[in-house]
Amino acid sequence: MTPHPKTNRGMNLHSIRCRKCTRRVLSQFSRKILPLIVLLWCSTAHADDWNPPRNPNPDAILDEAQADTQAGRYKIALAKHVWFHENSLSIEPSLYGVRLSFALSDWIELAKQYPPALSKLKEIRDKAKENVVAQKKVRESFHEMESINDHLGEHSKTREFFEKPG
Repeated sequence: MTPHPKTNRGMNLHSIRCRKCTRRVLSQFSRKILPLIVLLWCSTAHADDWNPPRNPNPDAILDEAQADTQAGRYKIALAKHVWFHENSLSIEPSLYGVRLSFALSDWIELAKQYPPALSKLKEIRDKAKENVVAQKKVRESFHEMESINDHLGEHSKTREFFEKPG
């Protein structure tokens, strides 16, 4: 607390009424406290608002997702994993294998720390299963479903897909 210029004491009734003191306090607030509030708001308020750059590089985005996971920025990491999974092949088809192996391994690491990541991965797996049943992109959808089940350690889900109810 800054002392009053005349009394060399902290805030008191005079300080509250004194215009000079009020301006000094507000000035200190705007110089010291307000920037911290803005910085904190900027670092947290837009965590869910991650958008890919104009010319996205899927490899770089996957690397960023891994770094975000390690740094504890789980929501951003999840957004990047989802983006990579849904968009990487349209930009770089050669990432087909990476998408269903290394990228899923990284996603599983995120899911160990951040349960919504596990839920989203299972949602994608279930959608792939629906696509197979509906005869949409059967080969790709089945491979996706099988790879996710493998990374989740849920091999029985793939086996159950072929078992007919008795």
